[in-house]
Amino acid sequence: MKVIYGVGKVKVSFKKPIVTIGIFDGVHLGHKFIIKKLIDKAKKINGTSVVLTFDPHPKNILRPKKYLPLLISIEHRVKLLRDLGVDVCIIEEFSQGFSRLSPEGFIRRLFVKTIKPQEVFVGSGFTFGRSASGDIDLLRELGRQHNFKVNEVLPIKIGKEIVSSTSIRRLIRQGDLHKASKFLGREVSILGKVRRGRNIGRLLGYPTANIYPCGEIIPPTGVYAARVNFDKKKRLAAMAYIGSRPTYNKKVKDRCFDIEVHIFDFKKKIYGRYIEIEFLKEMRDERKFSSQEELKKQIEKDQKAVKHFLKAHHKK
Repeated sequence: MKVIYGVGKVKVSFKKPIVTIGIFDGVHLGHKFIIKKLIDKAKKINGTSVVLTFDPHPKNILRPKKYLPLLISIEHRVKLLRDLGVDVCIIEEFSQGFSRLSPEGFIRRLFVKTIKPQEVFVGSGFTFGRSASGDIDLLRELGRQHNFKVNEVLPIKIGKEIVSSTSIRRLIRQGDLHKASKFLGREVSILGKVRRGRNIGRLLGYPTANIYPCGEIIPPTGVYAARVNFDKKKRLAAMAYIGSRPTYNKKVKDRCFDIEVHIFDFKKKIYGRYIEIEFLKEMRDERKFSSQEELKKQIEKDQKAVKHFLKAHHKK
């Protein structure tokens, strides 16, 4: 997948471009439905599937005091779009100036002058331009003026509930990984760069990869059965921890959490690499132990429980 940072950097004409536009925070089941239609149509006409997305999230530019934590970072979004088989991803910077474009100016800047799509796929309720004043009816009218067809894709429902980034964000915060994964169409996961830690896990006999998450929303503190994915290789069985290390840290800042993962039977050094941690099930809550030895004994129990769960999970 080719990644282009800004429509102004588009220097070539795409062959029969089929485009979708949106934030795609989470790249959840509803997003995947739109993107599948996009890719299928592009393949059918031997064209180019193009995803146009934005960073930062518009809400965090327009209402910075009400910061909206993202389900996934832009790096994670790009990875998931690449995994789906998208040909081109264009990341347009969202700014106050950009937000003031009229709907017509929005389409001229993004579509008419650069991408020149043959067809556009958007989700139901799509809005664009200053104060979200453009709707799908206006998009269709602009499409007739500028020779592109507009396809409206209805939302996906599970039961009676519409799949949305807002609902998934709530489910992850509540620790309902099972339902969140259904809405995502994949496991709840975090992408981050491996950094050097304090080597506490190694001293306990369980070396861990410590990561800096890229601004993503994280599940509640605790110990998790997990899998680790990097380099497009098979997912590796692992035990993950989210928390503040209360056994070692007397003072903990609010929301200051470590994320670390012990990959079973793995000895490679991966400092500086990006890894994706999939959280399958919370095994226990975080708690403080009276000694390092007590903590070590608990980790031994955790590992047995996680391996037992992963073995059963693998058989399903």
